[in-house]
Amino acid sequence: MHAQNRENALSEIIGFVLILALLMVIMSLYVVYVVPLQGREAEIHHMESVEGEMIHYKMAVDSLVISGTVDSDFATTFDLGSQSATRSSSSFYSIPVLSPLGSSGSVTINSTAHAGAITINADALQMTSGTGNTLPNVSVLYSRPAHLYRNISTGSSPPQALFGLNVANSAIPKSTGIRIDLFSVDDPAQRTIIQINATPRVDRVSTSRSNYQTDLLISVNKNGIDTFRNMIVAENITKGSTYRMDLWDPAYGIETSLTYPVSFSSVSYASWLSDASTNYGYVRAPLTGVLIPGATSYPHPLGSLEFRSGNAYWISQTYFYQLGGVFLEQDDGKTVILSPAITVTRGRNSIAIVRITDTAILGSGTVGGTTSVQVQSQISSPKRPFPLAQGIPNARAVTISIDTDPESAQMWNTTFSQMRTMWSEPPYNVPVAWISPPTVAGGRCTLTINGEPTISGFNIDLDVQQVPLLLSVQP
Repeated sequence: MHAQNRENALSEIIGFVLILALLMVIMSLYVVYVVPLQGREAEIHHMESVEGEMIHYKMAVDSLVISGTVDSDFATTFDLGSQSATRSSSSFYSIPVLSPLGSSGSVTINSTAHAGAITINADALQMTSGTGNTLPNVSVLYSRPAHLYRNISTGSSPPQALFGLNVANSAIPKSTGIRIDLFSVDDPAQRTIIQINATPRVDRVSTSRSNYQTDLLISVNKNGIDTFRNMIVAENITKGSTYRMDLWDPAYGIETSLTYPVSFSSVSYASWLSDASTNYGYVRAPLTGVLIPGATSYPHPLGSLEFRSGNAYWISQTYFYQLGGVFLEQDDGKTVILSPAITVTRGRNSIAIVRITDTAILGSGTVGGTTSVQVQSQISSPKRPFPLAQGIPNARAVTISIDTDPESAQMWNTTFSQMRTMWSEPPYNVPVAWISPPTVAGGRCTLTINGEPTISGFNIDLDVQQVPLLLSVQP
């Protein structure tokens, strides 16, 4: 072959090799620089999606609890891996070597003590099946109490006979009693008047003489309209006796006409008839907690719903739902995304209103991989583990303690500190002096709510409800 022809063929081969080498350099640069960036972008997008799903899950639980839609199921889907995001972001997703690896993940239901435990303590007023302790009269009810007992006493020596046989009609005593006024503080026109009278029940034996005994009668007037008159509360009352009646008895229908807060007062038109003490059926006792069927008692494990990522191009993260809040864990520590379901607000007369919704995670299971999983959630009716007094300040020195590992205790310390600052601002308006700074001792973080320090006695309206949340996870 002619030498010139051989050289021309060689130049074409060299040119092809150079082009191939250039393509290989470009592909290598793409694999080294572009593919990791695409993988990182996909994993960041995936983590944002997981965070959104966790927030959506919290909102779903909160809305169902607030609306009272309980004993119901709902499902939430989590994408374990970033494969779908990777494919959508890569121009060469059909070529494996030019596509980033899809990440993996796992969803775990953790109801063991390893997830942490909560304890709630307080000096509190709790309901009892009996009459309870007699408390000082209060003039304002902030919410509907379970009972509103009035102890009507006849006295040891009434100036009139409470019964008589064959007495002259003119000697029969007149009806007399006690008037109780209840009205809405915000709208005094909403008024209920309760009249409790000691009234002779007469059985005539002749035109001028009668037998009689004295009964205790109740009449109710709502906003100027008589709803009923002279309903018998107690028959044949005697001197030196006390008759307990619950004004919140549904038969009277009083509580349905009131808008809280409600102010009430009473006046007696007979010196021998009084209701000097108001009894609410409460006793003073520390919170100990009771067992909730199918759930738990205090102190008890918090439980958590956890998503753990296995990212290849971005830092691995763990999102978890616990105590009604959403948290994030990564290599540099743990932080709160959405605060737990605990609020402290300032009520009337500087009463601290503390509301705790304790979401108790029940169930177990783990599913990992790169596909999707479904978390099935069943919300049971919220329970109130403490039979706290209602309608009046019922606690003081409320402490919330979280027992966990030291790193998580620091996270709860930060969370409580942020919440304490948040509660000092509108719409909560709670002075920071009402709440002590949280403390950490080993693996225990404690938040203490003291309330207004100048109020002696009970200065906190505490409400604790526990929401049993049964979870299961499946592919």
